[in-house]
Amino acid sequence: MTQPASAERVSVTDGSTRTARRARSYLSAAQYLGVVAAVFIALFVATIFLPHTPYIRYQSFKGTIFERLDWAYERLVYDPTPIDVLIVGSSRTARGANMVYLEAALAERGQPLHVANISIPASGFDWRLTVIREALKHHPEIKLVIWELVEVFPRDGHQAFGDLATTRQILAAPWLINRTLPQNLAALPYRQLELALASRMPDVFGYRQNFDPARYAGATPDHRVFNDPKWTLGDETAHLRGLDHAEAVIKESKQRRHEITWPVLPGALGGVEFGVSRHYVDELHALSKQHGFGLAFLFLPFYDGYPDALEADWVAERGAYWSAGFLMQDPANYIDAAHASQIGIEKISPWLAGRIAEALPPVAGTPAEQAPQ
Repeated sequence: MTQPASAERVSVTDGSTRTARRARSYLSAAQYLGVVAAVFIALFVATIFLPHTPYIRYQSFKGTIFERLDWAYERLVYDPTPIDVLIVGSSRTARGANMVYLEAALAERGQPLHVANISIPASGFDWRLTVIREALKHHPEIKLVIWELVEVFPRDGHQAFGDLATTRQILAAPWLINRTLPQNLAALPYRQLELALASRMPDVFGYRQNFDPARYAGATPDHRVFNDPKWTLGDETAHLRGLDHAEAVIKESKQRRHEITWPVLPGALGGVEFGVSRHYVDELHALSKQHGFGLAFLFLPFYDGYPDALEADWVAERGAYWSAGFLMQDPANYIDAAHASQIGIEKISPWLAGRIAEALPPVAGTPAEQAPQ
């Protein structure tokens, strides 16, 4: 049976209407998702740039192995004592480059220089630029930066970087083959919100709003006390005299050898495999040119390890390279396989002071007979 023309027109009209409605429905869904995405991005951007007090950020490591960053900020920002030599690295250098012994050794060479060792445990490079930039803002007199190396460049960033760096520094981190970046970005909004609240209510979070000179550890604290508040030289000496000390150091050294991950890509692709670390070393090199300070790379090998860092030649194109390979054959130089004992510190100090004295011009007013030869 043939339908009337009017029925055909109604059917066509209804079909077109349904199609238009579906199109509007799809468009509305797309618009809705667009609005949601725009709001999310706006909130993300607004949150990650919330202002806070930098001193609070450095205090946020309370109760962790990086808690000494609190002291580092106080040394750099609130302590007017000059900084001639800034040392930054891992726990090897925190312990091995003892500030009191090093300053005394420099003074004996006619170089009464002030040393600040702001090293913390773990070997990632990214956090170091954050602290070095902070140091240069308050101590433009810095003459030399000593940057510690381990056997192989770290492939990833440091565990503390995501909590220590500014928002802009996190966003400026390398985006390719940077396995720690996604985690740092994901945590950034919450971090910023917490820091903003803590800056307004520091007591609630257990932080200090203002610097308290009475609790300041001073310009040259011993990092061994940061590691263990109950540390004493007497206890360490007794430990070194233990019959099993050398055996324990030897055993741990063998384990460290097995734990090193050597390059898996050809040397020509070192910029890919170690791109994060190389990025920050190159940034440091550029910073040294901009601010006019000297640059040295320090390698403190573990017991019976390797006499040089793998990247020794690469870094030597950017600054001086110093290896304390003389330490590595005597277990008495180590409290454990990688960290200097008191005996090791007493050997490192005059040796490192000699390298520093050679790298810097004599201090004005130093008698000629005391100037480094």
